[in-house]
Amino acid sequence: QLLKVRILNGSHTLITPQSILKGFKQVDEVVEDENMKEYLNETLQSEILPSLKNKTGNKEDFASTVLQRFRNPHIKHKLESISMNSVSKFANRLWPTVKTYIEDNNKLPENMMIGLAGLLRFYQIEKVDNVYVGYDFKGNEYKVFDTPEVLEFMSEANSKYEDKNEEYVKYILSESKLWGEDLSIYLNIVEVVLDKMREME
Repeated sequence: QLLKVRILNGSHTLITPQSILKGFKQVDEVVEDENMKEYLNETLQSEILPSLKNKTGNKEDFASTVLQRFRNPHIKHKLESISMNSVSKFANRLWPTVKTYIEDNNKLPENMMIGLAGLLRFYQIEKVDNVYVGYDFKGNEYKVFDTPEVLEFMSEANSKYEDKNEEYVKYILSESKLWGEDLSIYLNIVEVVLDKMREME
């Protein structure tokens, strides 16, 4: 169960927001893209698998099986449906990996921070006709599905901070109701996530 949550579900949560921002629609399209495939492989090998210490089962084999499954074009895994409730999914599936990585290396995991930056950018949303929408890197609209509390908070943050600066990132990461704790206290996470967001744009 732990391998499934951290590797399979975690990989989905990591790549989905940034993939939607880049215009992808399905998981198999994402892992056929050379850059995204390399990003996911590298994250698994250097950040996710090392955090699973003393776990039963062969985590490398499981990760390999997951990547093969992602590449299967017959499994129509729509990114829009995977993106539902991405904030709580990040907190449950990816944040434990981040914390273990920090404990082991006394620095932030680079690729996980790209994933977190993608998540924050994905949630730059506004309410249009009772639906919350964001706009990808090319200006195309996408819908965001989450709890009313998360959607309202993110929408309010988006309009409150027209300039997506350090204050904006700190405001979101410090909201314990979203993440279960204040993420902004970890090392230089605010600065790093802001840098990654700006690089993405």
